[in-house]
Amino acid sequence: MINLKVVIEREGYISKSVNLQMKLGDTTEIDLSNLLDVNLTKIEEGKTDLADVIDINPIYFDLNSSLIRPDAAKELDKIVEMMNDNPKIVIELRSHTDSRGSEKYNLWLSDRRAKSSAEYIVSQGISVDRITGKGFGQQVLEHSDEEIAQAKTEAEKEKLHQMNRRTEFIIVRMNK
Repeated sequence: MINLKVVIEREGYISKSVNLQMKLGDTTEIDLSNLLDVNLTKIEEGKTDLADVIDINPIYFDLNSSLIRPDAAKELDKIVEMMNDNPKIVIELRSHTDSRGSEKYNLWLSDRRAKSSAEYIVSQGISVDRITGKGFGQQVLEHSDEEIAQAKTEAEKEKLHQMNRRTEFIIVRMNK
Protein backbone atom coordinates (compact mmCIF):
# COMPACT_ATOMS: atom_id res chain seq x y z
CA MET A 1 0.00 0.00 0.00
CA ILE A 2 1.29 3.44 -0.91
CA ASN A 3 0.10 6.83 0.35
CA LEU A 4 0.19 9.71 -2.11
CA LYS A 5 -0.59 13.38 -1.78
CA VAL A 6 -1.53 15.00 -5.08
CA VAL A 7 -1.62 18.80 -5.24
CA ILE A 8 -3.62 20.39 -8.06
CA GLU A 9 -2.43 23.92 -8.84
CA ARG A 10 -3.30 26.77 -11.17
CA GLU A 11 -1.88 30.29 -11.05
CA GLY A 12 -4.32 32.69 -9.34
CA TYR A 13 -6.36 29.88 -7.78
CA ILE A 14 -6.31 28.10 -4.46
CA SER A 15 -4.52 24.78 -4.79
CA LYS A 16 -6.27 21.65 -3.60
CA SER A 17 -4.64 18.53 -2.28
CA VAL A 18 -6.01 15.02 -2.41
CA ASN A 19 -4.65 12.17 -0.29
CA LEU A 20 -4.73 8.80 -2.02
CA GLN A 21 -4.06 5.33 -0.75
CA MET A 22 -3.23 2.91 -3.54
CA LYS A 23 -1.99 -0.59 -4.00
CA LEU A 24 0.54 -0.84 -6.78
CA GLY A 25 0.39 -3.98 -8.84
CA ASP A 26 2.50 -5.04 -11.77
CA THR A 27 2.24 -1.60 -13.39
CA THR A 28 3.74 1.70 -12.35
CA GLU A 29 0.92 3.65 -14.00
CA ILE A 30 -1.49 5.52 -11.75
CA ASP A 31 -4.73 6.84 -13.23
CA LEU A 32 -5.42 10.30 -11.83
CA SER A 33 -8.10 11.27 -14.35
CA ASN A 34 -10.78 11.28 -11.65
CA LEU A 35 -8.89 14.11 -9.94
CA LEU A 36 -9.04 16.37 -12.98
CA ASP A 37 -12.67 17.23 -12.27
CA VAL A 38 -11.74 19.29 -9.20
CA ASN A 39 -13.11 22.83 -9.13
CA LEU A 40 -10.47 25.32 -8.07
CA THR A 41 -11.46 28.62 -6.51
CA LYS A 42 -10.21 31.85 -8.09
CA ILE A 43 -8.52 34.07 -5.55
CA GLU A 44 -9.94 37.56 -5.12
CA GLU A 45 -7.42 39.38 -2.96
CA GLY A 46 -9.08 41.05 0.01
CA LYS A 47 -12.33 39.15 -0.53
CA THR A 48 -11.76 35.38 -0.62
CA ASP A 49 -12.53 33.85 2.79
CA LEU A 50 -10.91 30.47 3.31
CA ALA A 51 -14.05 29.27 5.09
CA ASP A 52 -15.82 29.50 1.72
CA VAL A 53 -13.09 27.45 0.05
CA ILE A 54 -12.09 24.66 2.40
CA ASP A 55 -14.17 22.58 4.74
CA ILE A 56 -13.68 24.37 8.06
CA ASN A 57 -16.08 25.11 10.83
CA PRO A 58 -16.19 28.62 12.27
CA ILE A 59 -13.55 29.48 14.84
CA TYR A 60 -15.43 30.53 17.97
CA PHE A 61 -14.19 31.87 21.28
CA ASP A 62 -15.61 31.69 24.76
CA LEU A 63 -16.98 34.85 26.31
CA ASN A 64 -14.18 37.27 27.34
CA SER A 65 -11.51 34.85 26.13
CA SER A 66 -8.85 34.78 23.42
CA LEU A 67 -7.67 31.24 24.20
CA ILE A 68 -7.72 28.74 21.35
CA ARG A 69 -10.25 26.05 22.19
CA PRO A 70 -9.55 22.43 21.17
CA ASP A 71 -12.33 22.57 18.56
CA ALA A 72 -10.77 25.74 17.12
CA ALA A 73 -7.28 24.16 17.01
CA LYS A 74 -8.62 21.40 14.75
CA GLU A 75 -9.98 24.00 12.36
CA LEU A 76 -6.80 26.09 12.48
CA ASP A 77 -4.87 22.94 11.52
CA LYS A 78 -6.91 22.89 8.29
CA ILE A 79 -5.79 26.48 7.61
CA VAL A 80 -2.18 25.39 8.19
CA GLU A 81 -2.56 22.52 5.71
CA MET A 82 -4.09 24.83 3.10
CA MET A 83 -1.29 27.37 3.59
CA ASN A 84 1.30 24.60 3.22
CA ASP A 85 -0.36 23.58 -0.06
CA ASN A 86 -0.49 27.25 -1.18
CA PRO A 87 2.88 28.74 -0.14
CA LYS A 88 2.26 32.10 -1.87
CA ILE A 89 -0.96 32.94 -0.02
CA VAL A 90 -0.88 35.67 2.63
CA ILE A 91 -3.92 35.86 4.90
CA GLU A 92 -5.39 38.30 7.37
CA LEU A 93 -7.29 37.00 10.35
CA ARG A 94 -10.27 39.19 11.14
CA SER A 95 -11.60 38.56 14.62
CA HIS A 96 -14.90 39.75 16.02
CA THR A 97 -16.68 39.90 19.37
CA ASP A 98 -20.28 39.96 20.41
CA SER A 99 -21.85 43.27 21.46
CA ARG A 100 -21.51 42.72 25.19
CA GLY A 101 -18.83 44.91 26.75
CA SER A 102 -17.55 48.34 25.78
CA GLU A 103 -16.40 49.12 22.25
CA LYS A 104 -12.86 49.76 23.52
CA TYR A 105 -12.73 46.44 25.40
CA ASN A 106 -14.18 44.53 22.44
CA LEU A 107 -11.62 46.03 20.03
CA TRP A 108 -8.84 44.97 22.41
CA LEU A 109 -10.34 41.47 22.87
CA SER A 110 -10.86 40.88 19.16
CA ASP A 111 -7.29 41.98 18.47
CA ARG A 112 -6.08 39.44 21.07
CA ARG A 113 -8.20 36.76 19.36
CA ALA A 114 -6.69 37.55 15.96
CA LYS A 115 -3.17 37.48 17.41
CA SER A 116 -3.87 34.25 19.32
CA SER A 117 -5.11 32.53 16.16
CA ALA A 118 -2.15 33.82 14.14
CA GLU A 119 0.30 32.70 16.83
CA TYR A 120 -1.19 29.21 16.74
CA ILE A 121 -0.79 29.04 12.95
CA VAL A 122 2.80 30.30 13.16
CA SER A 123 3.53 27.73 15.89
CA GLN A 124 2.57 25.06 13.36
CA GLY A 125 5.32 26.17 10.95
CA ILE A 126 3.73 28.91 8.83
CA SER A 127 6.00 31.93 8.33
CA VAL A 128 5.01 34.99 10.34
CA ASP A 129 5.26 37.15 7.20
CA ARG A 130 2.34 35.23 5.65
CA ILE A 131 -0.21 36.09 8.29
CA THR A 132 -1.55 39.23 9.94
CA GLY A 133 -4.42 39.84 12.29
CA LYS A 134 -6.89 42.59 12.98
CA GLY A 135 -9.62 42.98 15.55
CA PHE A 136 -12.96 44.51 14.60
CA GLY A 137 -14.63 44.33 17.99
CA GLN A 138 -18.40 44.51 17.66
CA GLN A 139 -18.36 46.52 14.41
CA VAL A 140 -19.38 43.62 12.14
CA LEU A 141 -21.98 41.45 13.87
CA GLU A 142 -23.46 38.36 12.25
CA HIS A 143 -26.55 38.73 14.47
CA SER A 144 -27.84 42.08 15.73
CA ASP A 145 -28.87 42.77 19.31
CA GLU A 146 -32.46 43.07 18.09
CA GLU A 147 -32.33 39.62 16.51
CA ILE A 148 -30.77 38.13 19.65
CA ALA A 149 -33.43 39.75 21.85
CA GLN A 150 -36.11 37.96 19.82
CA ALA A 151 -34.63 34.50 20.55
CA LYS A 152 -36.94 32.47 22.78
CA THR A 153 -34.46 30.91 25.20
CA GLU A 154 -31.25 31.98 26.88
CA ALA A 155 -29.48 29.08 25.16
CA GLU A 156 -30.60 30.36 21.74
CA LYS A 157 -29.48 33.88 22.66
CA GLU A 158 -26.06 32.62 23.76
CA LYS A 159 -25.67 30.64 20.54
CA LEU A 160 -26.29 33.81 18.50
CA HIS A 161 -23.81 35.76 20.64
CA GLN A 162 -21.23 33.00 20.06
CA MET A 163 -21.73 33.25 16.30
CA ASN A 164 -20.65 36.89 16.59
CA ARG A 165 -17.43 35.81 18.38
CA ARG A 166 -15.60 34.49 15.34
CA THR A 167 -12.47 34.74 13.22
CA GLU A 168 -12.41 34.99 9.42
CA PHE A 169 -9.45 34.11 7.19
CA ILE A 170 -9.19 36.49 4.24
CA ILE A 171 -6.62 36.12 1.45
CA VAL A 172 -5.08 39.58 1.17
CA ARG A 173 -2.40 38.88 -1.43
CA MET A 174 -0.31 36.36 -3.28
CA ASN A 175 3.46 36.58 -2.88
CA LYS A 176 5.47 36.38 -6.08
